Amino acid sequence: MTAVATNLDLPVKAKKVAVNRGKFDASVSKDELKFAALAAVILTLWIGATVLFGYAGLITGALSMVATMYMMIVVISRG
Repeated sequence: MTAVATNLDLPVKAKKVAVNRGKFDASVSKDELKFAALAAVILTLWIGATVLFGYAGLITGALSMVATMYMMIVVISRG
């Protein structure tokens, strides 16, 4: 069996923010934090719509995500 060689010393273009909490150490870029915050807001709105409107709120969010993911696939495949 052969070993897979990886080069982990590649330069990183995004600025990293060091997070040191106890025994877990991680570095997160600002773009990743923005994406995580956006995902949390969208999920919170979707949960709120489900609580407020019930099944209709759940389906509306799911159907809009289908259209969004379809457009993402088109954009990615175009290059």
